[in-house]
Amino acid sequence: MEPLTAEREAQHRTFELYKAATLSDERADHAIMNLYRQNVIGVQRISDILGQWENPPFDWGDRTAWRLFNAATHVLAGRVAENPVITRQLHQIIDGVCQHVN
Repeated sequence: MEPLTAEREAQHRTFELYKAATLSDERADHAIMNLYRQNVIGVQRISDILGQWENPPFDWGDRTAWRLFNAATHVLAGRVAENPVITRQLHQIIDGVCQHVN
């Protein structure tokens, strides 16, 4: 039970970091292009994620890494089951964006 608790706490800290990391549109664009460059998304998904970033279907808050993360996971729904590695890659890219803000 303890490893699961530690993992949940780590995930909570990560999401809090994402929520605190304000992103400019330029940083979000760069992160979206990194998702493409690292084969997390195909070229057709660039505009899908950008659309979710600009006009999210749910209240994901202000323009933060959290909002970008949710935009990407919304677009990637279903692909995670096909290729779970993309979740790790998505986190690596969003983590990298967070290192350069605030």
